Amino acid sequence: MVGPILSQVYMRQVLAMLTDQNTMIKHFMFGYGSPNYGPAPIYPKGNPFVDSAESSNPYPYSIPNAEKVLKAHGWQVNPGGVDVCSVGGPTGCGAGVATGTKLSLNLLWATGLTITQEIVDLFQSDADQAGVKITTRSGTFGNVLGQATPCVLPKGKGTPACNWQLVEWGGIGLSTYPDGAGLFNTGGGLNVGSYSNPKMDALINETTYSSGLSPFFQYENLVVQQEPFIMSPSPTNIFATASNLAGYGLTGEFTGAFNYIEPQFWYFTK
Repeated sequence: MVGPILSQVYMRQVLAMLTDQNTMIKHFMFGYGSPNYGPAPIYPKGNPFVDSAESSNPYPYSIPNAEKVLKAHGWQVNPGGVDVCSVGGPTGCGAGVATGTKLSLNLLWATGLTITQEIVDLFQSDADQAGVKITTRSGTFGNVLGQATPCVLPKGKGTPACNWQLVEWGGIGLSTYPDGAGLFNTGGGLNVGSYSNPKMDALINETTYSSGLSPFFQYENLVVQQEPFIMSPSPTNIFATASNLAGYGLTGEFTGAFNYIEPQFWYFTK
């Protein structure tokens, strides 16, 4: 996510409120999906890295609540139209967002999976009801990955110009060991939105070397508050395992987009 509008934390939280994960799971995944509320997968149950802050949805789907937040930050809300910033700058819509700015964003998404298009269409429709104009543009998976590279607005020295603000390429495979390296740390390989937060960097570094869970929970809480990614659900994969084999990261309740398996967390019950 790039640009001054998406640099505002409240705006990213608003977009989370406009993401109807329950409908996505029920109708696009036919009930076989898991919601995501933060950087650690909440399913399967028993993942010790999951903090209470992300055990339930911190930004439940609600168009009225999204509108309230926008109004509180200086936006004139026009449902079905385009919201307009009526109070620009840090005291209103946010630093870098001038009075008169329209709440219009572009979203680049990867073709190839029907479910991706369904998710994009639903998100676009729900956002429109709150006056958030989402203009979509699609491309092949490889083409989207080639475009979704770190950039800044406006163009900086040595940095390519941005031609996207939001991107959906089908998800990122996450491990049940959520150290965050590469995703939300400054300069991380998958941090294509160029998100940067010194506190986040420090906590990610702690999760990499700490033997306790406290840094993980602090990191997760910060991700939930900052919402550097707009979380969406993951389709469930089904695998067969022996009845006496237990553990998490086991049966595809959450194996990530790349079907990770993590036998280091498995054990026999008898």
